[in-house]
Amino acid sequence: MKPAFLDPNYDALGNPANAAFSQLLDEDNMKYIGDVCVDSGQIELGDVGKVHVRAKTTSGDAPYPVYQGDKYLCIPIDFLDHMIWSEQLNKWCKKIPKRKMKPDYFTAGGLYIERRRNREGPPVTYTIWKPNTSRIFTDTKAALKFIAWPASTPTGSLIREWFDSFKPKEQVQLCCRGLRNV
Repeated sequence: MKPAFLDPNYDALGNPANAAFSQLLDEDNMKYIGDVCVDSGQIELGDVGKVHVRAKTTSGDAPYPVYQGDKYLCIPIDFLDHMIWSEQLNKWCKKIPKRKMKPDYFTAGGLYIERRRNREGPPVTYTIWKPNTSRIFTDTKAALKFIAWPASTPTGSLIREWFDSFKPKEQVQLCCRGLRNV
């Protein structure tokens, strides 16, 4: 049986393992940190003079990319499949229209809202300042209730549009971030 990646119509992005890897790249904020060059058909991890773990590679000798995230270190062991996945993903990412950066704050009258992405704790928080008071929220519904600006007003509508602009568009778009340095 020949490997799937030898098929010219092979969809590496549609492969479930590659899709899970793409999600891990995003969820763990992984970055490409370099390559491990293999010429023995296996990757060995350990300390000076002592091998603790061996993993056979499916493609033999090649430079295998290494990704480091907040919690995980990943080395794909199928170089050819990973190379095809990377090429297809880069082509796909180039097709995505460039979006203008959204500001991480919103102001209107005496209202100021700041959106913050956190490394620890809740992934996103909203700090809202109104005259004589401020509060931090993780839930947009609770934040809108605190703001108390009716949706029927132009400003109320703009606030809701600003909150909605941060909702994820497509899960696959997220994985493009991890490949910027590849």
